[in-house]
Amino acid sequence: MWKSVENHHTVFVEIISTFVSEMSVESKIKVKTLALYIVVAAAAAAMFLYFYRVRMNIDIQKGEVERQNQILTLTNELIYTVAQAQSSANLYVSTKNRRYSRGFNSAIARVDSLVDTLLLMRPVDIDNLRQINELLEQQSKNLIKLDSQFSRENPMAAISEKLSTFEAPRQQDSIFVTSSRLDTIVNKPPKRTLFQRIGDIFKANRDSTIVVVNEKIDTVTRSKKDSIGIIGQVDSIVREAGQTYRQNIAAIQRQVGKLIANDAQIAARISRLLLELHRNTLDATLAAIEESEREIDRNFTLSLIGGVVALVVILFFVVMILTDINRGQRARRELEAAHAKAGKLMESRHRLLLSISHDIKSPLSSIVGYLDMEEEGKWRAPMRNSARHIEALLENLLEFSSLEQGTLQLSESEFSLDSLTQEVAEMFLPLAMSKMLAFNYDCQRVRVVSDKMKVKQIVVNLVSNAVKYTPKGEVYFSICYRENNIAIVVRDSGVGIAAHRIKELYKPFVRVDSSSVLAEGSGLGMFVVKGLVDTFGGNIAVESQVGVGTKMVVTIAAKAVEESVERATKRIVIFEDDPAIEAAAAGMLRKLGHLVVEQDYQFILTDLDMGEVTGYDVLESAEGRVVVVAMSGRGDYTSGQAAKDGFAAFIAKPFNIDDLRAVFGEGEHATEFDDGQADVARLFAQSTRENIEQLHRALSMKDFDLAQALSHKMLPMWIQFGYRTTELHRMDAARSREYDCWQEDVKKILEFARSTHNFIPY
Repeated sequence: MWKSVENHHTVFVEIISTFVSEMSVESKIKVKTLALYIVVAAAAAAMFLYFYRVRMNIDIQKGEVERQNQILTLTNELIYTVAQAQSSANLYVSTKNRRYSRGFNSAIARVDSLVDTLLLMRPVDIDNLRQINELLEQQSKNLIKLDSQFSRENPMAAISEKLSTFEAPRQQDSIFVTSSRLDTIVNKPPKRTLFQRIGDIFKANRDSTIVVVNEKIDTVTRSKKDSIGIIGQVDSIVREAGQTYRQNIAAIQRQVGKLIANDAQIAARISRLLLELHRNTLDATLAAIEESEREIDRNFTLSLIGGVVALVVILFFVVMILTDINRGQRARRELEAAHAKAGKLMESRHRLLLSISHDIKSPLSSIVGYLDMEEEGKWRAPMRNSARHIEALLENLLEFSSLEQGTLQLSESEFSLDSLTQEVAEMFLPLAMSKMLAFNYDCQRVRVVSDKMKVKQIVVNLVSNAVKYTPKGEVYFSICYRENNIAIVVRDSGVGIAAHRIKELYKPFVRVDSSSVLAEGSGLGMFVVKGLVDTFGGNIAVESQVGVGTKMVVTIAAKAVEESVERATKRIVIFEDDPAIEAAAAGMLRKLGHLVVEQDYQFILTDLDMGEVTGYDVLESAEGRVVVVAMSGRGDYTSGQAAKDGFAAFIAKPFNIDDLRAVFGEGEHATEFDDGQADVARLFAQSTRENIEQLHRALSMKDFDLAQALSHKMLPMWIQFGYRTTELHRMDAARSREYDCWQEDVKKILEFARSTHNFIPY
């Protein structure tokens, strides 16, 4: 069982390790960052809960300390109250004053209240508190007994009490009163005026008469007293007290002594219990304080440990993330370097394809041009169709390269849909006839503005697939204009496509039919179609059923224009460094009824790349006086770019007579072009001799740029005549990048040129 568990654990660990190892650096960084967030969030939550618990513990400890302080305060008050009770008891014993007895009883009542409170707050001291309470009750009983004994011991107290409350009987006193009277007479003067009285002030002889009466009363009181009753009572009490005292004095003294001793013992026990209670209370208070301090120390230690652990974990994840970031940066740099290298390779391949396409298009234009000028001939149609098929394959390759690089651009021009339909039909009709297929098509006579070459590529690829994957039956296509769109419909009765394979239809180098008989070609056709349709911003719809056939509908936005062919003869000059291309273009223009001249021209048809002089130089020299039309085999140059550069129109190589007709129209008179092949051979021989002389001079001067330009110029016709072109291709592909063995390649070119020059057909 344990082995099974270990095996499962091992398998789980291996699965996790494999999963982690297969993750990308960015995914690892995301996972570790997420883990870091989780750790930080967990640490924050843990710290929050921990501090909340600490706060609760602190509050509890605070409450405990406050409770212990209250208990300590009550204990101190209890000790003080007990001390007051003891003091009152002692004073009562010594003074025998009942006031102290009453104070003792009041203190005992307070002690009872404090004991009850302490029992509620500190149940652990219940025994001590009850003992204190019981001892105080005993002491109270002793005081009561002492009070009783004291009353028996002091018989003179009754005499004192009797005397203090005694009132003697009252008798009537005798009162004697004696009075005497004395009169005095004073003579008063007669009444006078104010001035007379003022004058009397200065006269001493003036007298008045006044009478004064004095009366004296004397009172004498005599009291009668009776002292015989009091003396008898006092005597009787004294005799009784003396007799009682003599009888009880010894017993009273012994009882009082016992009570006093017992009271002392009770006081001692109470003191010990109070001390123990106070000590316990202090110990509990100190324990609570120490526990609070320990809790603080423990919390500090745990906080420190938790903080250090969290910091270590966070630093660990940070280091791991930084490590992954560094790895990611290294991987990104390596990827960027690889991407740059791949980009250079793709750019180099694209440039090579452009160079090769340019070199192939030039002789292909010548071939197509001469085939267009040929009126009759048994092999004219097959040769023309084959040339156009090569052209279509070449365009597919170039468009695939442009799609990969994202540099595909549209080059709009005006063309006729019926002409385009006719060209495609002529291209595939022989192949359909060879397979005994019913080949039908419809067209609409309307001129539109769009990229003719790319629209043609779409139609050619769709029709090519339809013919290729239809072993028997019918192939139909149509190109119409409706609702501001070019509508391309291609329908066949071929093998069909399974529904789950339609998504794979647009992948490069993928063929949905794996039949070795039908699945021919590179597998780029539908990928290029999809890329071109997306570039146009159009739509493509596929309906297919295995064994029944396929229908494809493509819609592309375009503007319609009114067809107007200007039938006027134009005077045109041609600037082309390849004599064969120049001769073919001149022949087609003459067939269209135009004049090819060297002076007094209205139009200039110029190649863009002609060595030292370029089409831009020609445009600049024209200074707007004449119309300049550019032509080039560069796949990355469009009519839009030509318009920006200042050219009136653009013709892509290879071109045919219809391309020239779309730009220049038709003239009033057409002339036949005879003996074209001889002229081409003669021009090729002449240009070869000139190029050989210049190559000699470039080699002697070690001028790589001149040698490369001459190789670029010679390559198209050498390809057309079937000569070896390995060294020429290498020189042409260099394009201003001098390489080590270029001089050896030039020597081989010169050697081969000398050996074949005499066999050039002219």
